[in-house]
Amino acid sequence: MFTLSMSKHIKCHLTKLVRLENDGDTGITVQTRNFSVNSVMIDTMMSADVQPGKKSNDSITMMGSDLENNGITSIEELVFIHQFL
Repeated sequence: MFTLSMSKHIKCHLTKLVRLENDGDTGITVQTRNFSVNSVMIDTMMSADVQPGKKSNDSITMMGSDLENNGITSIEELVFIHQFL
């Protein structure tokens, strides 16, 4: 569980770190789609390129204002689809 602390005057963001591994033989781009926090759909930012046989550390960014506007003060559940291009 993540606990968020946000000021009314400062809009922050929350970042979830992810480790990606491409064990295929062609490069891929990984993006998030259909992202929900505690059953509320929000916009996120993530697009990572991973070359064949390589690993990458990246992050999924959620805007604090999206969380705040939906009354989310702690994260109980993250549900999303990774799209591989």
